[in-house]
Amino acid sequence: MEADQCKLKVDSYFMHFTGYQPQSSRAEFCEDIPEVGRTIIVLDFVDEFLRDIPVSVNLARDDGVQRMEMTDTSSSILYIPPRKYPNGTIKIEVNFEKAGRYVGMVAIEGRERSVANFPFDVGRGWSLIRLLAWCLVIVSGAVGTFLWARRRYSIGRELSSANHRQRRVASMKRFVLVLMAVLIVMPSAVLAHAHLIRSTPQDGSEIAAPIDPMVLYFTEALEQRLINVALSRDNKSVSGLSQPVLSGNGRIVNVSLPHLSAGLYTVSWSVVSIDGHRTEGKFKFLYREP
Repeated sequence: MEADQCKLKVDSYFMHFTGYQPQSSRAEFCEDIPEVGRTIIVLDFVDEFLRDIPVSVNLARDDGVQRMEMTDTSSSILYIPPRKYPNGTIKIEVNFEKAGRYVGMVAIEGRERSVANFPFDVGRGWSLIRLLAWCLVIVSGAVGTFLWARRRYSIGRELSSANHRQRRVASMKRFVLVLMAVLIVMPSAVLAHAHLIRSTPQDGSEIAAPIDPMVLYFTEALEQRLINVALSRDNKSVSGLSQPVLSGNGRIVNVSLPHLSAGLYTVSWSVVSIDGHRTEGKFKFLYREP
């Protein structure tokens, strides 16, 4: 757990922090938020004890004040008062309208309040990096094309055949068109695969309460008939799973499980996004009978 960079420590307890922006970046992040706009942040309790303690959340603009108050203030853009989360997950949906510096605060409201602050930037990171990266790719392609065309043109000038020069020019045009098509198609091809964002239960978790249903969250809408979810224990298949049911605009898979006995379980899944790309993976959880 110490090597997990997507973690938040409140007093002696840990939460797993993940976020994504479904309308822009499909990538999962756990530090700075790449762009302004609608953002979904999920806090999963690593310590089961937290499910019985009220927890409050405050997201606010960082106005330079040395001590940010754990209350709904003029700097707050989202405040969730103390409440218990029996399922061990806090899902936060917030719309960041302006780029800038923000601070998040999570408080455990036990006998004594324990607060953890995590500063982060919004709209200052990945957008510029992606722009510079694609500019570099385009410039590199243009320079390469220019040098290639110049070399071929020089060779062509030394040849007496006018038809040969025309063929070289036509070849150069085809190369440029193919390069442009690759640059246009490549980003969408990379983003088209459906990736698992999180699950209930989460990977590596230890649970002591029945799961109904098991839920898998993906970045892309899925083909209902091509979803496959299997459960095994000690390398033996577990029967009795229900057929997967889609919800959440086709991005959330719900599967009811049979009665489980104590043990280490492995969930194997494979899905196909609506544009035909297949992805698969596994995660594990430990079940202890209550």
